[in-house]
Amino acid sequence: MNRETDELEDAETETKISQESPIARFFNLQTYSVAAVTFANGTDNISIYVPIFASSNWQSLLVILGVFFSLVGMLCYVAYKLTRNQAIADIFTKYGNRFMPFILIGLGTFIFLDSHSFSLLNLLHR
Repeated sequence: MNRETDELEDAETETKISQESPIARFFNLQTYSVAAVTFANGTDNISIYVPIFASSNWQSLLVILGVFFSLVGMLCYVAYKLTRNQAIADIFTKYGNRFMPFILIGLGTFIFLDSHSFSLLNLLHR
């Protein structure tokens, strides 16, 4: 009996969510929590962007910012669409915490090797 009640509540919640207008979704608290997490995860990039911004003129700065905000918007949209697919959302929920460290370590290793940062270690031995 309790399972049927839970299923009915879930169905009602999904119906309410799907019937929200785009304006209501824009003012939804979850929208701002996702934006805050996206911003917090990107703050380490400040060390990269500050030198670029400092050496850019206004035209190139506008292009850089336009591309940046467009790609962040696209990233959020793709993440939204992926998590709305129940099969993919279930996989992310079930296995995401296990695989994410390996993905981030692999990405960091790739960036480190691709940028030849290891060659800077030779400067320490002089």
